[in-house]
Amino acid sequence: MTRIAVVGHSHVGALKLGWDQICGDYPDVEMIFFASTGAAARGMGLKDMMFGFHTETPNDDEIIFGNSGARRIDFTTFDHVLFGGRELREDELADVLSVYNIDTAPQADLERRMSLSAFDAILEAFCQTRIKHESWHNWETPRLWIHPQPYPDERCLESGDLKFLSWCVLCADTERLLWMRTRYWQKLTAAFERTGATLLPHPAETLTDVGLTDPAYSLGARRLLDSSIHAQEEYNHMNAEYGVLVMKHFLSRCLAPGRDLKTGT
Repeated sequence: MTRIAVVGHSHVGALKLGWDQICGDYPDVEMIFFASTGAAARGMGLKDMMFGFHTETPNDDEIIFGNSGARRIDFTTFDHVLFGGRELREDELADVLSVYNIDTAPQADLERRMSLSAFDAILEAFCQTRIKHESWHNWETPRLWIHPQPYPDERCLESGDLKFLSWCVLCADTERLLWMRTRYWQKLTAAFERTGATLLPHPAETLTDVGLTDPAYSLGARRLLDSSIHAQEEYNHMNAEYGVLVMKHFLSRCLAPGRDLKTGT
């Protein structure tokens, strides 16, 4: 029996819905989900391989999903840990691409230039802000996997919501966006690997030509805690179909014959 803990915040909801649809295909896998939402999720932490809430008594706003209601989970009892919904904040790089032409990158109608080495230094520094705390680094076991927060549903570009303005800037020039994304992800993957974690990519089939998520994988998304359906104007959370693809991809890698739990290879 392979034991897997899936932890994180509200984006774990899609992964749980996906697992519910395919769990019958994996009789030798036991999967435990443990998550929270909003401000409560920020109160969760890792101490001595115990993940969860570490205060002696629950806070008034403490929210727990899964894990049989327990406030903490012991990672040492698992073969794998999947952290779902890690923010990579790729959209914040719009502040650079909207101002500078980068040497060797596809060019835009911009006056200011930046060398490739300078841009790479920015990416490297940015990657370090995405790496989790050192308590998450270089475990012997369990093996740590990171799944990123999904890209928003591409309908956000027409929503007029200012929180998606950076994506509007980036997606206005998809060629430059995808050039930057390839370079950023190469550095992100290497940065996580240096800490002993494996960064999982977004399922390619969920992405549209502009580099965001196809609405087919967002519409019908359900809230983590009560399974009610999100409003159609909610573009950040994904549905069960998305969760199925993520979980199948993850399981195909972590359960691959001969895979070493320590190195992930």
